Amino acid sequence: MEGASETYGKALNTALQSSIKPDSIATQFIDVLPWVGGLVIVCFVLYEARKLIKGAAKGKVRV
Repeated sequence: MEGASETYGKALNTALQSSIKPDSIATQFIDVLPWVGGLVIVCFVLYEARKLIKGAAKGKVRV
């Protein structure tokens, strides 16, 4: 007799195998790529801004 977790696990496995294909993964990755690039730029700007603010408080402003 199978437990509920085994039944749900098999159902999830079947659903994932039928819905995830290599071409759909590539399409989703390409759709997300601009967001990743934007986040990298925003994180870099915030990192540099924090360094400038921290340095200004210590009198070490770099230009």
